[in-house]
Amino acid sequence: MCAYLEIEPDVEIDGRGEAALLAGQVGGSTSLVAYGASAETILAFARLKPAEGDPGTWLDVLIARVPRPAKVQGRAACDPESKIPRTDE
Repeated sequence: MCAYLEIEPDVEIDGRGEAALLAGQVGGSTSLVAYGASAETILAFARLKPAEGDPGTWLDVLIARVPRPAKVQGRAACDPESKIPRTDE
């Protein structure tokens, strides 16, 4: 399953993702890690085992070989209710 994560920021080493760890064991890997300026946090997508992808689950994501706390999200970090008008220009 593909899970949407929020990772606690560390401006010294952010920028790339690696393994996703649950209880110290590799449970998946990140496919996209980026700082979301609107959300003011790091957001990522990770491939996880279905049992580990429940919203609210805490795991660690390795960034530059340093484990960082990450929480599986159940909704979008910005405008989760799609209330901000969109324009197609």
